[in-house]
Amino acid sequence: ISKRIYQSGELIFEEQPLVLAQFEWNKLYKYSACEYCLYPLESCEQNVRRLCQDTSIVIQHPECDPNQTISQRIVRCPQCNEMYCSTKCYQQAMTNYHSVLCQSTENEKKDQLIRHIIDLWRSAHPPPETTSITLVLKLMAMLKNSNNRLLLLQELQKFSQGVQSENQKFYHKLLRKEFQSQVEQLRYALEQFNEQYMQIPEFKWFLTSDGFRQLLALLGRNQQGIGTSSLAIWVKNCENLSKTQETTAAAAGGAAGSDISQFIDAIYTKIDDVSGEFIDCEGSGLFKLQSCLNHSCDANAEIQYLHNNSTLSVVTTRSISPNEEITINYLSECDRNRSRHSRQKLLQENYLFLCQCNRCVSEASEPDETSEEEESENEMDED
Repeated sequence: ISKRIYQSGELIFEEQPLVLAQFEWNKLYKYSACEYCLYPLESCEQNVRRLCQDTSIVIQHPECDPNQTISQRIVRCPQCNEMYCSTKCYQQAMTNYHSVLCQSTENEKKDQLIRHIIDLWRSAHPPPETTSITLVLKLMAMLKNSNNRLLLLQELQKFSQGVQSENQKFYHKLLRKEFQSQVEQLRYALEQFNEQYMQIPEFKWFLTSDGFRQLLALLGRNQQGIGTSSLAIWVKNCENLSKTQETTAAAAGGAAGSDISQFIDAIYTKIDDVSGEFIDCEGSGLFKLQSCLNHSCDANAEIQYLHNNSTLSVVTTRSISPNEEITINYLSECDRNRSRHSRQKLLQENYLFLCQCNRCVSEASEPDETSEEEESENEMDED
């Protein structure tokens, strides 16, 4: 609840995740990011060349790319070669979980089991991805390293609210019947991992049949997507440069701005042709404060990643009055303009509630039909 007046575009708060992980397919396809904070580890030029599969591309205004020298700043784990954007991130990862999960040559059987768990997850959860089994592995390792396991478990349990249906069964789309076999294989593999290598008694319940369903429902309902990109930052800096040039020299600045805009448009067109919609380094995390924000289809705030890493920022999208609830939209950009029925169907499937926000109430007279976009997608799936 807002305690004061907020203007549109104002930062409300920032937050670090309790735990985060890059998506498994995203990582497999060499979207290079810091293992701890997801900061991109490519220069813009490297990023564009990979996404376009064209090594001849040379970006304009390289001074607008803060990652020009990123290859010189990368810190690697000496045991497994995992990459980090800084010594600070590497040390924090080692303290929290990486000392346990590091896939060195010291324990090949343990490393094989970790890889088996990740492979099982990939087979059950192809792109577009929404969460990662590595979140579970990291939580286990954090418990292993923690001096206060009870406190960490209590924090984790806070995310469990609302992951049960009316008949008290844990529910999420990841737990539908078609995934039953893969979920059981994952549960068993993680149970073996705990018994053989982690030995965390406090986590055993989460690896029972009901406990694991609660854990997956918890992650599916509460995790927040994270996206970072060298290209996006370069584009933003180029746009700011064009605005400055236009202010100081209208004629020359206008031409330069037009040139860079055309270059950027051409890059995005080629990326769309070659790589499709998968542009960013992507992952997800659990954020304690952000998870308390309720949904509204007419939200007054939004999630941004202003630092191009996992630091989450909540920013207003319009002015907010004192005592007004701060809300965000849980739906993706492309789903927000769908019909009331389509929005409610997506929210029920992913977050287990029937939305009754002001927008949904005002559209209550609309027929309970899916939007044209959804019907088109369903027809394509059937074909």
